[in-house]
Amino acid sequence: MISLDLLESNKDAVLHSLETHNFTFFSSIGAIPALQFFSKITQAKFLFISDDLGISQWYKDIPYQTSVYDDRFSVEGSSWLTYELVLFLLSQDTTFLNSFDFIIMDGIDQRSANSDFVFSLIVNLKLQNKFIVLQRSNYQYDLYTKFLEKYGYTSNLINLEEQSSISTYFLPEPCQNINKEILETLDTILSTDTISNSFDILILLSNDYEIHQFKTLILDSSINHDFSIITDLFKYQVQGSHRRIILSTNSHYFQDFPHKIRYIIDSGLQGGIPINKNQIEQHLSILRNEDSSYFGMFSESGVIDSFNHLSQVELLPFIIYLLKFNQNLNDFEFLSSPPLNNIKKSISYGIYMGILKINDVQDLKLSEMGVMIIKYQLQLNISSISLYTSLVVSITKNFPQVVTCSIMKIISMLITQNIGKLTKFIHKDFEFKKSLSKIMSHDESLAESDFISLVFIFNEIIGNEQHIKTSGAKHNVIMNKFNKDEKKQILHVYKQLEKIIGYNIKSKEPLDPNQLHKCLFIGFQLQCATIIKNVSNGNDILDIELIPVIRPLLLTEKHTTLNNSPEGIDLIKSNDIIIYYKSEYITF
Repeated sequence: MISLDLLESNKDAVLHSLETHNFTFFSSIGAIPALQFFSKITQAKFLFISDDLGISQWYKDIPYQTSVYDDRFSVEGSSWLTYELVLFLLSQDTTFLNSFDFIIMDGIDQRSANSDFVFSLIVNLKLQNKFIVLQRSNYQYDLYTKFLEKYGYTSNLINLEEQSSISTYFLPEPCQNINKEILETLDTILSTDTISNSFDILILLSNDYEIHQFKTLILDSSINHDFSIITDLFKYQVQGSHRRIILSTNSHYFQDFPHKIRYIIDSGLQGGIPINKNQIEQHLSILRNEDSSYFGMFSESGVIDSFNHLSQVELLPFIIYLLKFNQNLNDFEFLSSPPLNNIKKSISYGIYMGILKINDVQDLKLSEMGVMIIKYQLQLNISSISLYTSLVVSITKNFPQVVTCSIMKIISMLITQNIGKLTKFIHKDFEFKKSLSKIMSHDESLAESDFISLVFIFNEIIGNEQHIKTSGAKHNVIMNKFNKDEKKQILHVYKQLEKIIGYNIKSKEPLDPNQLHKCLFIGFQLQCATIIKNVSNGNDILDIELIPVIRPLLLTEKHTTLNNSPEGIDLIKSNDIIIYYKSEYITF
């Protein structure tokens, strides 16, 4: 961990690197000390780009911004923007970054789809700005430098603190009971390290539920040692003083603040997903004592020694942006090039949605739909873009104004989170109700689905007056309130649609339910690659298969037999949303 004091003592070296290189990389550094340092030593105007909004819990000097449609949006002084917002602003004006003296990029080595693409785009556009890249480890540093050298950029790595030699241990083979292994490792550490009076043990788990569950396991275990348990990092600096066990989902906090962690026990990504070596290197970078140790609760042979490629679903929004930037897809170079097959599928996916059009291999363009959508800042997820496509359909297909207004009402209700209304949303078709309940019983993630909520809200709008009680029914799980970030996303979409429409959404005009239903369906169908499901007998296992990109007017007999509901509506939620509308594709 690089402290603010260490940065200040090397101020001259840092400033010299900024003056003489296009890109300056910092190794093993957290965002907070870096922001404090640059705010303190210079009056320059800088841009901080990061999707890690959790930093705002501890760093409040510069509030983060996620949308140009937010009332407080401003880039007058030093600013903190997300990668998604920077991408949109660059698509409006490629000289946008020139208003800043330098740009601090956080999370590049996390290799998210957004940060990966923005970094690649900056290089391909050959933007001549000063960039600072904050890295939590040196993993595959040469990947970045070689990529930059191709485009004539100079770079420099500032490593102010050498990594100590850390002992690492892994399981000889995958285990069946990770919790048991963690408890045994924890007991061994507490039993063998009897010399140190004060140290911390960081146990990395997958989610908040596991943290709560594992705290109970520790307290109920036979471990007979004095220790305290911390699950709230806000209390890390003030709670406990002897031997502390910290349960957390990541190690990032300890890049930013002083700590006494000597041991890390890493559960890895459970569910059979192998952990990436980059993640391990980032965890190791917070350990600074020679006698520190890292324990991976997985086999070392299962660790992936590379970065993941962008999937075909992740690629499509960026292909749309590339066309907005007038970039040739064949010439564009990604930091880690995705497989050619993923690119081909993404293009086919975009053509199927009606967002891309192609005359030949060398002539890929945005369709009228694509041109309209890319004018506005879109959140790069299904719910957001689907609502946009529905709106575009309602305009270009000359649906009555009331249909467009109703789409606005749908989003408005999602924002207001009126629980009284949400309790009314149930389809009058009993078979449809049963199919939803069945799907939800197998996939609790549907509780977070904007689309399922949208379906139920739609049913209320078209005049369904049936009520259901708020208790008892299993499918009521969908009525859970959206969390803060989800609500922000919905508000973001609503404001953009409101800006586009520009007229009163409280229209009392009569609404034709079929027109609204059809409009919403087209919007979602254009956004989502349609897939079919095969449920193996007795096992309820979903076998997902893409329907060919060429869109027929009607589903074939083979496909229609997969729909059991009388109206032919079949909903599944996995990584995509799948809709059949009365066994029919609707062309656009």
